[in-house]
Amino acid sequence: MSLCRHLLLRVNTHHITRASSLYLARRHISATQAPHNSSRRHDHLPEPSTSTAPGPALRLSSAVLRTVSRNTHRDIPPELAPLALPTLPTERALGPEQQQRIDAYEAARAGGPDAPVSASFGEWSALAKDATRARLGEVLDHLAADAMDTDVLNPRYAGRILEHAAPLLADDRVLALLLTLERRAALDLLSDVLIIDLTKRLVDSPDMLRILATLLGHNLRHRASFRAVSGRPSTLAHLALFLVHNLLEMGQPQQAYAIFRVLVDTGCIPPEALQDQHVEDVSLIIHTALVRACLHWRWRASAVHLAIHLLRPSPLARTLPAVLDLALDVAYALLEAPTRADVTACAALLLARDDPPESVVRALYVAAHALDCPAPAEALYAQTSFAPAGRALTWLFSYLTLHAVNKHLGRRLARNVLHEHAPVPLQDRAQFVELAAGAGYAKEARALWERFAVGKHARVVEADGGCMVRVVSCFANVIHQLKAERAKEDGAKHEAAPVYEPGQTDYSYTEPLAGESVSHDALADAEAFTARVLCMYTAAHAPLAQAPHHALTSLMRAHFVLGDVPAGFVAFRHLLARKEVPDLHDINVILSALAEYSPRRAVEMLRRMEQLGIKPDGVTLGTLVHHAGAHGDTALVQALVERSSAALDLKGVQALIRASLASRDIEALRTNLRRAYAICTDLQRGARRGLVSPNTGKDCAAAALRAGEPLLAYRFWKLLVMGRTAWHEHRALRKGIRAELGRAAGPAVWRELSVEPGRYRRR
Repeated sequence: MSLCRHLLLRVNTHHITRASSLYLARRHISATQAPHNSSRRHDHLPEPSTSTAPGPALRLSSAVLRTVSRNTHRDIPPELAPLALPTLPTERALGPEQQQRIDAYEAARAGGPDAPVSASFGEWSALAKDATRARLGEVLDHLAADAMDTDVLNPRYAGRILEHAAPLLADDRVLALLLTLERRAALDLLSDVLIIDLTKRLVDSPDMLRILATLLGHNLRHRASFRAVSGRPSTLAHLALFLVHNLLEMGQPQQAYAIFRVLVDTGCIPPEALQDQHVEDVSLIIHTALVRACLHWRWRASAVHLAIHLLRPSPLARTLPAVLDLALDVAYALLEAPTRADVTACAALLLARDDPPESVVRALYVAAHALDCPAPAEALYAQTSFAPAGRALTWLFSYLTLHAVNKHLGRRLARNVLHEHAPVPLQDRAQFVELAAGAGYAKEARALWERFAVGKHARVVEADGGCMVRVVSCFANVIHQLKAERAKEDGAKHEAAPVYEPGQTDYSYTEPLAGESVSHDALADAEAFTARVLCMYTAAHAPLAQAPHHALTSLMRAHFVLGDVPAGFVAFRHLLARKEVPDLHDINVILSALAEYSPRRAVEMLRRMEQLGIKPDGVTLGTLVHHAGAHGDTALVQALVERSSAALDLKGVQALIRASLASRDIEALRTNLRRAYAICTDLQRGARRGLVSPNTGKDCAAAALRAGEPLLAYRFWKLLVMGRTAWHEHRALRKGIRAELGRAAGPAVWRELSVEPGRYRRR
């Protein structure tokens, strides 16, 4: 290509080879020379620096390179959002020849003598490539400014700069280059990947939307024949669907209608998407067609995104039959051969509705169960209270009681099953009761056990060892609580520490029998029910001499929990009589019984176990730590922790925290509380979030109040209790914290302690 003599000045570079001699046109090359046809210059576009001497090239930092302008106001297809930026070549230093090209270019911009010069498009491309590899931001900015001189350079120059250096150019410079290509009708020089990337960066710009409208309209018509061959539209067609949506949102309906017509004419929006919904709002008709087109081409994430957008504008829009039917169509489409992402997206769509139908909610539960994706199911149940059906019911209940942060949802589900008489699969009944009892839902566990322990399938629940032990342990705690309350009413001192069961989900998280007076009848009723459960289990496995090993171990555990040590060892003698070797589980049960009466003797037994080669596990150590703390033997607790801290499991750590709260020295108690708060904060992070029980938080908050640390009590309450149990269950604790804090608490703290958050309100 020959560049005009009157627009360029010659630079004397005798040491530079001919191939590396590049001279670029500029409007401001010479201050004494009038620009050619100045009326056509782009004075409204940003200009680079006009310094007269080439300074050191600006190098972009890695932080700048990683920063790409992102827009949060306009939308792009979710499927296209994760696409990578145009790949940049590995950064490397310039060689002598490349550096000479850069120096020649910068010298030409600074000025020099007149001379005719020619430069090829290949040489220009090499210069842009070299500047990009070396991350020379100032040089690239100069190249972009020169490429916008549309009177001299072919528009391919601007296109090549965008292809090479778009990720390194500022947004205003990129937009100016696009405007240059638009004026020269050369937007088709851009690749699809570059268009998508530039859209992600500049989609909030009205100029960018107008350019996209022009580009996509031409592109879709040009590629209609290619779509017919491949059977699927291009990624630009996908982008065009969202462009229609964005233009409607910006109040530019005419441009939106024009692109929509092109999408229909080229088959990107299939005829079946244009169903008659008896809707007069043209914008709603177009949005509905866009959603159905996304479903047709299996762009599920885009369909959900647009459908949620339709549900959010106003309460009126959420009640329109056309919108509700469309949302249901999207939900059912997502649940056909779903993935985990589809289940999550479907839950988000249903949560955007005020009243999702029960049928589609249950279908989502089934899909979430099949894919083991509990978080969307939990969120949906928290809003709707629709209980799952079939095996998904026990699966969700297990997650809510064992892993969910919001523990009160498990109780709500148990009550739903009771009040609505929801069927529980036969093979899951024992597990369901076991989960309820293990979580401390005493009333619900009893009602469920009594419902299932009748009829021809009663043995499924009566003879299950895990179910029996959990129910007995739960009601042993209830009995302890009732005795403690009765003793308090009588003015007597009664120590009623919760029973620690090895392997129990949360040994102290037992719901009291609320609403019942502490009377002899209530206590006798709880004791009678516990004896009934134990008696029916014993009868189911009679004769005990022939009972399986696991049945005898469960029976032994239950007797020890109830404090009937002789009866527990009777079951153990049956194992010894058959010359069966006790396993670690059996030994843990015996240690638990022994530690309840004498923790130090249990530790001696533990040492003999280790001498015989039997290594204790975290459950064993947690049991000993708990009972040592319950007996006030802080020296033994400290020795156990120092000796085996690495082997303690989470329950053992919680037992250790509770044991540290028994100190009578106020200063020591304050120190222990601060350490406990640090431990709980660490345990609440990441995947372990929610594993520390709410009752641990209640105990710590109560101890902090006792130590005169109301602010620390508030922190324990907020970290471990708030939002994880029903609001009424910690009313007294909140009242005590408010009273101790007094005026020291700010309005935000008072509001948190006084007003129940909306998402935690009981249904």
